[in-house]
Amino acid sequence: MTSDVGVATTVEIIKRIEERVAKDKYLGTKELNSILQEEMVNVLTDAPSQEYQNFDLPADHKPHIILVVGVNGVGKTTTIGKLAYNFKNTGKKSRFRCSRYL
Repeated sequence: MTSDVGVATTVEIIKRIEERVAKDKYLGTKELNSILQEEMVNVLTDAPSQEYQNFDLPADHKPHIILVVGVNGVGKTTTIGKLAYNFKNTGKKSRFRCSRYL
């Protein structure tokens, strides 16, 4: 399973893992990896899958700029594609300009 997750989701996963480790007192790496996988699945399956439908941009501020930052291989291009797809599905127009260097 692969997915792009944001800071809030990552913090929630870490919080859940810390709570379980404090309670269950894991024995080793194998058990910790199992807990990590379980909590990732729990957090991602609990999340609403149609959140983008309620997303709206402020009409009085244009153009809208979304800055995507990350190291190589973390899914920036995938995330940009998902954003474009969601904008299109909600009837918004999108023009994306990608620049690797500022």
